[in-house]
Amino acid sequence: MATLGNTFFRNFLFCRKSKTLKQFHVISHNLSSINRMVGCDKILEVGRLPLVRQITGQQLDLQKRKVLSSNHNLFCCPSRFASIYRNNQGAKQNRPKAQTTIDEEEIEKFSALAQLWWDETGEFEALHSMNSVRVPFIQTTLQNAANANRVPSKSLQGLKILDVGCGGGIFAEPLARLGATVIGIDASEENIRIAQNHLRNDPNIVCKVKYIHSTVEDVVATEGNTFDAVVASEVVEHVADVDTFIESCCNLVKPGGSLFLTTINKTVSSYLLGVLAAERLLHLVAPGTHNWNKFISPMDLQYIIERNNLVTRLVHGLKYNPLTKKWKWSSDTSINYAIHAIKPKS
Repeated sequence: MATLGNTFFRNFLFCRKSKTLKQFHVISHNLSSINRMVGCDKILEVGRLPLVRQITGQQLDLQKRKVLSSNHNLFCCPSRFASIYRNNQGAKQNRPKAQTTIDEEEIEKFSALAQLWWDETGEFEALHSMNSVRVPFIQTTLQNAANANRVPSKSLQGLKILDVGCGGGIFAEPLARLGATVIGIDASEENIRIAQNHLRNDPNIVCKVKYIHSTVEDVVATEGNTFDAVVASEVVEHVADVDTFIESCCNLVKPGGSLFLTTINKTVSSYLLGVLAAERLLHLVAPGTHNWNKFISPMDLQYIIERNNLVTRLVHGLKYNPLTKKWKWSSDTSINYAIHAIKPKS
């Protein structure tokens, strides 16, 4: 048993060096205390959705994060967003390389999988399934914030949403069908091409969605404080510089607007279930999909958000059942979790 334990421990440490390929993750319930995991003071039940309130003002020690540099080109965007394109060109030329959030290896891997974005039973099956919980979450939260009596099918009418790391558009399109004007950005030009091609299949939302080959830090130069909501779902764990990424996302939210994030906690459970089980035992995702060293705890993420003048409202755990292939909300944040934060109006 001692030998087996030592072998497992060495394997656990070795996972820090693994390379990454974006895909989703399998999660299961963990019995560890969520108070210890996220620093929460209580759990509130609202309908069927367990909500975890955070403790604000908590001082946390953040790990230093490696910053990678890269150069990239913007996709030629529609004339309505020409100003974003032109200003982002200059922003990229003038921005120090150390401030980029791009991880070139991640971009190459995503570009190689671009053709599979709309295969609902393929590599991105779990992301498609996640829409069943993340779309209603954003819909309900934004509708309540607006205090407007809208038709449910168009509950996001008039709202402007930025989908950061939009991939093939599998999250942007459902938001547009609810009435929102959505701008999807991605650092992979191939992903943007796939997203634009698929958008043509639905004439009802062609004018509601615009895809731009860009990074979030480049968009800040022209679109700061303009979005009702900024969404970065399953992106945080794939960027080169989390601090710069979150800062840019926060700067794009207008006063009174919302920031929505989903990502993976950095725990033993997330390695055992989200990496080891998902990739090597159940083969739900390809080996090398996850890099445990890039995961981040809710406490660290909340600290970065609040340092950028947003207030964390809610932290939700997410659980994926590999048998039913469905997601559901959970009070356990030890693996997958979502965060909602707002920018105060004053």
